Amino acid sequence: MKVKYFATFRQKLNISEEDIDFPTIVETGYDALHWLCEKDSAYKSAFSESEVCLAIEHELKPLKTSIKNAKEIAFFPPITGG
Repeated sequence: MKVKYFATFRQKLNISEEDIDFPTIVETGYDALHWLCEKDSAYKSAFSESEVCLAIEHELKPLKTSIKNAKEIAFFPPITGG
């Protein structure tokens, strides 16, 4: 699955995207985020300072949404306007 990172997450991880074969226990965006943070302290550091939003196939979704059949997900901080 293609995993994309935007804004501060991209800056902190120093990557904009990567292909990841998540294990079968990863079913939701929340699971993917947790798995990444357990896998490497860089992810834990990047995601620990902000809320995390999820997009699946370019659509904003709650973190508890299934990613099982997704081809692409993206993590980004909350978007604000002004």
